[in-house]
Amino acid sequence: MSSSTTISRAPVYVNFVFYAVSLRTNADLARGYTVLILLGVLERLLSMVFDMYPLRIGKLWYLTYRAPLYLAVTILRYVLMIAIMTGKIPLFMVICCGLTLGQMIVEVIRYFILDKKLKSQSVKGGYSSSDSRDYYGASSDLDFSHKHPAVKGQALVDESCC
Repeated sequence: MSSSTTISRAPVYVNFVFYAVSLRTNADLARGYTVLILLGVLERLLSMVFDMYPLRIGKLWYLTYRAPLYLAVTILRYVLMIAIMTGKIPLFMVICCGLTLGQMIVEVIRYFILDKKLKSQSVKGGYSSSDSRDYYGASSDLDFSHKHPAVKGQALVDESCC
């Protein structure tokens, strides 16, 4: 085949809730896949930020942070769900990879926050072996869903998109 010959193929349509995009060229596919990966990463990061502000007794003003974040996370999840419903396996895999990459970034951020917390406790002399649990342990302040019994089980970071 010569370099001037192009292989014709059917365009890939990606639905973004109220707007559909036709990806015809390789450059279009690359841009579309990049957007889907970034949406997955953004959804995971916003879920982590949402979990940093658990609703607490006496801190009702946290709702001013939580409600818009929840709205943004929900919109992103529905956008990704509609894109997955296009029915194309490559789109499905790209979205799953974007969410996985986002979760890996969240895990690294939480690891470094926990590491910093444990180091500051050991400098103050408050470090004990019970504080060395992973960040899902009961002794960690990073397990945002267990800050208060009223919000137990409300963590968004551990939820999937669809």
